[in-house]
Amino acid sequence: MPAQTTNDGLPPRDHDDRRRYRRNFEADQQLRFIVDDREVATINWSSGGCLVEALKHWKVGDTVAGTLESSDGVPMGAIISEIVRIDDQARAALRFTTVAPLL
Repeated sequence: MPAQTTNDGLPPRDHDDRRRYRRNFEADQQLRFIVDDREVATINWSSGGCLVEALKHWKVGDTVAGTLESSDGVPMGAIISEIVRIDDQARAALRFTTVAPLL
């Protein structure tokens, strides 16, 4: 059976069988990552990590600590992540290594 595709011939955006966790691409469901006193909106996210615009000083392999908030500012947890990739559009792929509730 052939894989499902969209009209442009690409796999549906909500499906990527290489990923361990389902990614959320919906614009109205993106999160805010607060790091270094800056707010960075997620481009997409899952329970294992997220994609965000990279800050200028970030590089692959760096550890980044911050907090996640819902789009309306509700704190969700403290995050420690590793930068696993920075693409040619200066977007950083973060893999969550520690997720802890905010007390």
